[in-house]
Amino acid sequence: ADKNIKAVKTGSGVFVEIINPGTGNSIDSGKYVSVNYTGTSFSGKRFDSNTDTDFHHTEPMAFVTGAPGMIKGFDEAVQMMKPGSSARVYIPSLLGYAGNPDPRTGIKPFEHLIFDLTIVDVKDKAPDIQPKRTK
Repeated sequence: ADKNIKAVKTGSGVFVEIINPGTGNSIDSGKYVSVNYTGTSFSGKRFDSNTDTDFHHTEPMAFVTGAPGMIKGFDEAVQMMKPGSSARVYIPSLLGYAGNPDPRTGIKPFEHLIFDLTIVDVKDKAPDIQPKRTK
């Protein structure tokens, strides 16, 4: 509030500040989304990004919303967004990595996080992965 951030608080405590509203319907659980993101600590230290070549991975990150494997706060925020939208997401530590962050990231245990997200694409389901054929 003291920084005049206009964000919506989710039921679990994530704050989502919509920067660009996008178009269409909000993303439902079970959708396959592609997302660009940059993650920072509240002190401003960037710990990961798929839009900055310094982090050596610049492809959109894709996942199924509501499925295991994504941090809860990130997944919850994406489900408040629409195709083409962007948002800044403030994630309390217990909805992020809690006491078990990957040590390579530099995130401290129980550190609150900020993610800048852009929804790149939304599909009804994940693509079928075809097994590679061998001769």
